[in-house]
Amino acid sequence: MTKPITNAERAMWAEIGLLEYAIRKEGGDGFYDDAELVLSDFLTELMHYAQRRGIDFTCCIKRAEGHHEDEVAEERRAP
Repeated sequence: MTKPITNAERAMWAEIGLLEYAIRKEGGDGFYDDAELVLSDFLTELMHYAQRRGIDFTCCIKRAEGHHEDEVAEERRAP
């Protein structure tokens, strides 16, 4: 059986992805501004991507919110 994935691990993966985006966008070796602004910029880029691919971005956000709620609740129930 595989080890369960924690929300801390999920957050770490997101930070790695966001950091990679920031570095590729602006150069340097870290975030070019505070994390909230960088995340907003990245979400904007994802909206452009979704539009070009015919993906309903709002549907993806709603699905992600549901997954997030489930994962938070699951971790709270864990022993």
